[in-house]
Amino acid sequence: MPSYSHRSAPLGLKIIAVVGLLTAIPDVLQGLGLLAGGIPWFVFGVVVFGVALLKVLTMFGLVTLTPWAWTVAVFLYGFDTVVALLSGQLLQALVLALVTAYIYGQKNLFRRGY
Repeated sequence: MPSYSHRSAPLGLKIIAVVGLLTAIPDVLQGLGLLAGGIPWFVFGVVVFGVALLKVLTMFGLVTLTPWAWTVAVFLYGFDTVVALLSGQLLQALVLALVTAYIYGQKNLFRRGY
């Protein structure tokens, strides 16, 4: 009888995905709200909505161990870390850096054929 091994995301990635979804939902709504604010706000709304939607898709990709999700998550969290650092939010930058490092350390789970 053949045995099938089912890959499952570790608890840490699942927690990151849930928290990421909870923070992305208000961004999606904010982006939609900005779309109704005239031309300059519309353009900004498209960007906010697009990034938020990308984050939502990435969080699902982390849980399902989709290879592209690792790359996008490391970029998104790394970028957020730099923004937090530049804006003087040191505690937030530290937390984001730790999240980025954790996701980066899980790279082997996202290889095809694992």
